[in-house]
Amino acid sequence: MSASHPDLANLPGADLVLRGLDDLAYARPTPEAALVEIARTRLGALGLAVQPDPSPSPSPASDAELRLYDRLAQRHPGRDPHLLYGAWLDQLVSFLASLTERRERLVSAPRAGRATREAQ
Repeated sequence: MSASHPDLANLPGADLVLRGLDDLAYARPTPEAALVEIARTRLGALGLAVQPDPSPSPSPASDAELRLYDRLAQRHPGRDPHLLYGAWLDQLVSFLASLTERRERLVSAPRAGRATREAQ
């Protein structure tokens, strides 16, 4: 797990996403790296540093989805890659939703505190 984001370790799916951020940073072709590539833009918008795509013409997220499926099939040859793929995407969605909620609370907290002080 990434030591650079200990505050995110308790979010659902963090184990996969944080490992994927590290793998992507070191150009390791893992399923976790492909998972992060799928949400590269959204993760960046949420404040996470995601390694840019080094290819001259960045590949769309659909390519990353195919890479995830293929890498899961390679890592787990005896298991149904479709089930694994769906479960991993569910983890990614949960992570993104939780991180989005956390960021929104942080942004609204100062405003809420200011409104409470002004009302007093």
